[in-house]
Amino acid sequence: MNRRTLVLTLGLALGFAAACGLTPMDPPAAMADADELKSWDKQLDSTLEKVAKEWNKLAKWCEKKELGFQSLYVKRQIFHFLPDHEETREFFGYERREGRWWQNEIRKQDLKAGFMDINDPTAEGFPKNFGKASQKIGKWFASLARKAEKEIEDAEARAMKVPEEAASLRRDIEGWKERATVAWNWVLEADRDHKEAHEKLGNPQFNGQYV
Repeated sequence: MNRRTLVLTLGLALGFAAACGLTPMDPPAAMADADELKSWDKQLDSTLEKVAKEWNKLAKWCEKKELGFQSLYVKRQIFHFLPDHEETREFFGYERREGRWWQNEIRKQDLKAGFMDINDPTAEGFPKNFGKASQKIGKWFASLARKAEKEIEDAEARAMKVPEEAASLRRDIEGWKERATVAWNWVLEADRDHKEAHEKLGNPQFNGQYV
């Protein structure tokens, strides 16, 4: 369910309330669900910005420790979550032309010239700090995923209790399922070892490792 659909759903719900003489204290379930969907989307936007700040914080630590390649590696993580993040695109020498990002070749070569092994033994403290940031970001997205799953449970319970609202609630349930799946996938983008995310997405195991 996209945001335009959510807005339309909310508008229809408000019209229904007015026709039936309902007060703002007694909204139809569809209106409440639409509000929750929009609230979740706003929380997601806020979380994505927090993710960018967290990676940039680690990148600055790398720069302070003179870990040039590690800093670039960390900054690139932002693209996994915010491919159009303007500040990061500009840092890597990208320009927006005709709706697409184009990288400046001079900047591209400059970045390549600074390449060094991510496992450089001089990178003391980097693996630990990178792991801490990854786990923190994974927890943020897991919280969003669990919230979506709780909304699914509540909507399914209401559909059973109030059959006349079942059709509308089913649409909202599908919207929440999509959001939960997106959030769990982003958990794994940040933290590949997050067991709960692997289980929720039904990922198979091979020799005790999720693949």
